[in-house]
Amino acid sequence: MGAMVWKVSIGGQVYDADFETLKQWVAQGSVGPTDQVYKEGMGWSEARNVPVLRDFFAPPSPPAPYGQPQPGYDPSYGQSPPSNPYAQPPNPYAQASNPYAPPSNPYGQPSSPYGAPPDPYAPVYGMPPMSSPGYGGMFDNGDVANLKSDAQKAMIFGIISLFCCGVILGGFSIYYGVNSRKGLQSYGVEEGQGMALAGIILGTFGVVLHLFWFVLQVLARMH
Repeated sequence: MGAMVWKVSIGGQVYDADFETLKQWVAQGSVGPTDQVYKEGMGWSEARNVPVLRDFFAPPSPPAPYGQPQPGYDPSYGQSPPSNPYAQPPNPYAQASNPYAPPSNPYGQPSSPYGAPPDPYAPVYGMPPMSSPGYGGMFDNGDVANLKSDAQKAMIFGIISLFCCGVILGGFSIYYGVNSRKGLQSYGVEEGQGMALAGIILGTFGVVLHLFWFVLQVLARMH
């Protein structure tokens, strides 16, 4: 049927179309129910009288009268169920609610819109934790490096003080050792404290050794 040629007379003009095109014209309203349509073997006829086009011009079904239930409508929906005739009647002596009681809070205790304040000392994600302030102020990598260098100096001066200039180099060794060890302890840095302690011990031993040697020399010359 789709390949069969139809003729349509609209406003005195005759147009040729296949069946699919004709249906589109009818759906668009270009072909009315009284327009003449022709097909071989059928002759000319109004479009509304053509069996294959009759459904396109069928009038819409009238709406349901007012008050008549629609298909699928449940009239009992939304209504309260019938009361149970065998249910126990309410107790007339039941204690009534106190009309003078304070009303309950329907919202509960209001929560703080801002929440708990953040901890200013909590470590921030992605940042190294800050050490507590100690000797020399806040944690500074430069200060720690200098303290480690002083601890190394204390140990070197302490070793040399065992062989020469014991009083002078030993004094420097004790000075650098005490200061550097105290500073590293205040920062909580373990590295370098061993060298500082070694410098203190070696410096003290160097000073004592050379003072003992000096006393022996004086006593030897007195005799």
